[in-house]
Amino acid sequence: MDLTTLDAAKQWLGLDPNDAGDDELLTALVTAASSFFYQMTSRRILLATDPANPITVYRDGWSGLQRLCMSETPIVSVASLTLGTTTIPVSADALSAGYGFDSDSIFLRGWCTPQGIQNIKVTYSAGYDPAGSEALTIAQAVNELVAQKYKRRSHIDQNSQSLQGNITASYSQRDVPPEVQTVINKFARVRVYG
Repeated sequence: MDLTTLDAAKQWLGLDPNDAGDDELLTALVTAASSFFYQMTSRRILLATDPANPITVYRDGWSGLQRLCMSETPIVSVASLTLGTTTIPVSADALSAGYGFDSDSIFLRGWCTPQGIQNIKVTYSAGYDPAGSEALTIAQAVNELVAQKYKRRSHIDQNSQSLQGNITASYSQRDVPPEVQTVINKFARVRVYG
């Protein structure tokens, strides 16, 4: 799923919105930059999934756990939770048995996870509000990646250029502009090993 639009990228680049000359190239750059952003943040989902079309994951059970940290966050809703062959109900309140959730995890009251391989099934929706400030921050970072790749076409692998003998233009060789890297770092999923 693209994280920005062709129109937004053209606006950031200062291009005429009615000039379709580079639209095919820019559309490809938007998709490539979005894919790169997903890859660099180690996420499959950044913007909220449609609750009518949630994702389903299977997890290995560790005996006795009462909290399941989910890989795609923030959690927006949980459609179902199954431990082994038992479907766990939603907790009616903070004291009732069942499950509840916060932005990062699903927690169990009166239940524990059973030991097993791929014996926990969670169906949920996750991601940032597509109209929220986080989505705008992500879209701007992707616009900047698109702009960098689009502008770099004219000086690929060129470090500097002498203009009329007395002015030298230097070009950044960074893969990612520092302000985009800051956004990537902010939204990157933390990986825990061991």
